[in-house]
Amino acid sequence: DESSEIIIQRNENSIYMNVDLGTRQGIKRASNLNILHQIEYRTDIVISPLIYDTSTFLLGKGNNGTLDKGYLFAMFRMPVEREVSYFYALRKSGTMKETQTFELVDWIRSDYYLDNVMVRSLVNKVERADEIKIDDLLIAK
Repeated sequence: DESSEIIIQRNENSIYMNVDLGTRQGIKRASNLNILHQIEYRTDIVISPLIYDTSTFLLGKGNNGTLDKGYLFAMFRMPVEREVSYFYALRKSGTMKETQTFELVDWIRSDYYLDNVMVRSLVNKVERADEIKIDDLLIAK
């Protein structure tokens, strides 16, 4: 929902808002709606796969000028298993015709493969042209 108002959905003991924290656009919308600082309701938890964008755009200075604080709970799939699964799912979907004849080793050696996905997402270097350095690894840790 791209509206400029917050719609509250109640379900038993839970309250849900019409924000999509699965996209950068949705996170920016949630920030513009100031969902963490609404007086009418309290936000106890936010869920997003985009850790960097959530911390950059949604978390920030609160109403009193201090930084918002919270806890990060993360579940990460084993990177090699995730990448192998992604390769086979991509090949099966037929989305990238060029890769249909690739074997796994061809995929890893190709320009389509993006290395260090987890480090890249944590330091916001998600483009293939972005070079990952040891400092990026240290920041991601």
